[in-house]
Amino acid sequence: MNTDKLINKILLSSDKELVSFIDQNFLCKNFDDFSDIKKKEESLFKLNEDVLNHALFRLESLEEIYDTSKGSSAGFNLIGILFGFILKDYISIFVEPSIYPKLYIFGQLMIFILISYGLIRILRNLNSSSENKSKIIYFKKLLNYVLKEKEKQKKEEVETKVHAI
Repeated sequence: MNTDKLINKILLSSDKELVSFIDQNFLCKNFDDFSDIKKKEESLFKLNEDVLNHALFRLESLEEIYDTSKGSSAGFNLIGILFGFILKDYISIFVEPSIYPKLYIFGQLMIFILISYGLIRILRNLNSSSENKSKIIYFKKLLNYVLKEKEKQKKEEVETKVHAI
């Protein structure tokens, strides 16, 4: 891939496009041989350190966006409170449990099923977000590796020049 196109993809594409690009071009599951991985890695070595640093900044912010652990714990607590209120108190407003026990149990069961369905949908969305987070983390670590290797090469070049003098 052309270096300019690679820079544009990494720095200027939308978040979804970047995650898709990482998935298609840099994840190991898409390669048959280690040499294919190294070829893709070589394209990253063509990027300068400034571009790599800006890419790492962007990936850091994307990692925060796709981090589902922070909001999910508060959401699950809220859903637990909602379950408790609706199943215990809300249905008894409309149906008297002592007069209509079967209808009361049926209402509780229906609300339990509806809230469970909603919770399952939320969990599925969170799971897809966490998959994106793992792709971002992998690419971020790959860019960190490339940056460290470039710094090591630069250091070796400086040492070679010093020894030559």
